[in-house]
Amino acid sequence: MFQSTTTAKALTWHVDDRKMDGMMRHPAYSPSWKLIDTKWPEFGREPRNLRLALSSDGFNPHRSLSSKYSCWPVILVTYNLPPWLCMKRKHMMLTLLISGPKQPGNDIDVYLQPLIDDLKVLWDGVEGVYDAVRGEYFKLRTVLFWTINDFPAYGNLSGSIVKGYNACPVCVDETKPYRLKHSKKMVFMRNRRHLPRHHPYRKQSAAFDNTIENDVAPIPLSGEEVLSRVKGYVGRKFGKKNPIPPWKAGDNQPRPCWKKQSVFFELDYWKYLPVRHVLDVMHIEKNCCDAILGTLLNIPGKSKVFNTQTQNLNHTQNTLTKEKHQIEEQLL
Repeated sequence: MFQSTTTAKALTWHVDDRKMDGMMRHPAYSPSWKLIDTKWPEFGREPRNLRLALSSDGFNPHRSLSSKYSCWPVILVTYNLPPWLCMKRKHMMLTLLISGPKQPGNDIDVYLQPLIDDLKVLWDGVEGVYDAVRGEYFKLRTVLFWTINDFPAYGNLSGSIVKGYNACPVCVDETKPYRLKHSKKMVFMRNRRHLPRHHPYRKQSAAFDNTIENDVAPIPLSGEEVLSRVKGYVGRKFGKKNPIPPWKAGDNQPRPCWKKQSVFFELDYWKYLPVRHVLDVMHIEKNCCDAILGTLLNIPGKSKVFNTQTQNLNHTQNTLTKEKHQIEEQLL
């Protein structure tokens, strides 16, 4: 990249031409960028050091849903470039192409290990990189900011559980799920915890789950806290023949929140990053838009409203729960 004068000049855009007017237009304005520059000042002093993001997702290249085949490209994006260039195809680096009859799942760490080894070397620095603009050789270093993926791929890359009782990666073991007995759906009704303390929705019990929300929102775990919790998963054998043993209620152990220790924790700086995994906007917009439109237009198979019989049974169950809470309050 630095052998091209045009690209080499664009790679220092964040220092030479970035506007500092308080508006966020690029990851250069993010807390992760500032943390790297302050915690490792020798890294921040060299504007040519690369800031990268990793993106990965699976797709079927044969365009047939009946074909049992998956392909997982692993792409690196360079954030040194300005926002109108960093997401262009010619500036993306295809580092891995994981293909096969089955999805890699949690075993994706095995395929990522060579890339992690290269990122370790790049973090220490590579001597003898030629800069065509300045006409000199310098030591190039690289840092990986975060991964970009959808929610299922987030579970594979981070090792977090993304379905079931502890499906929220922010609340973790304070997710507080509720299972509807008749529709057999897992719902998460404690979202009002994230509202301001005196928000009127907190007291509108009848409009939600017949309870008044008084709890505060859980504080997201830092990278160091996550690493301390997943250290027990080190040494787990990968492979389809070594599945994760299911959790049993009689084990006297809390429900797990992680499946493994992510391979990204092998990077020395990973545990210090405030944001390690991000969800791509495309999937969130599409899924939310499909759910809202499918429910409003009552599209078969797309609506989030259950059939009338199941809905009545769930409503009856919620009514009985409300009466139970009222009786308990009277007894107290």
